[in-house]
Amino acid sequence: MDPRTTVVRLCAQGMAAEAEGRGGDARTLFARAWDATSRTGWATNGCAPFPLPPGLFEPLALLLPPYLTDLGRPEDRERLTAALRMLHAERRLPDPDQAVLAGVIGARG
Repeated sequence: MDPRTTVVRLCAQGMAAEAEGRGGDARTLFARAWDATSRTGWATNGCAPFPLPPGLFEPLALLLPPYLTDLGRPEDRERLTAALRMLHAERRLPDPDQAVLAGVIGARG
C-alpha cells in the first residue's frame, strides 16, 4: 500500500482517531476514504496491486471482518456463515459465483 494515496492516508488517520477514542472523527475519515474509493477506484488509490472487478469491494467488506476474526469458536463460524448467507441473499455476485457461494454455504451446514 502506498501511504501517499488519499484512501490509505484517510484510513490511517481514521484508525489513529479510533485508537485515540475519537469515534466520530474516525467515522468521518472512514466515510471520506469510502467516498474516495467510489470516485477514483480502489486499485488506483494504491490499496491493491491489481484492479478489482466492479462490485467486488462491497462483498469483501461484508465478509472480511467475520473471516479475519474467526478464532475457531462456534459463534465465529456462525457469524461467518451468516455473512455468507447475507451476501448470497443480496445477489451481488455474478450467477456462477452465486452458485459457488451456495455450495460453500451448504457445506458449512
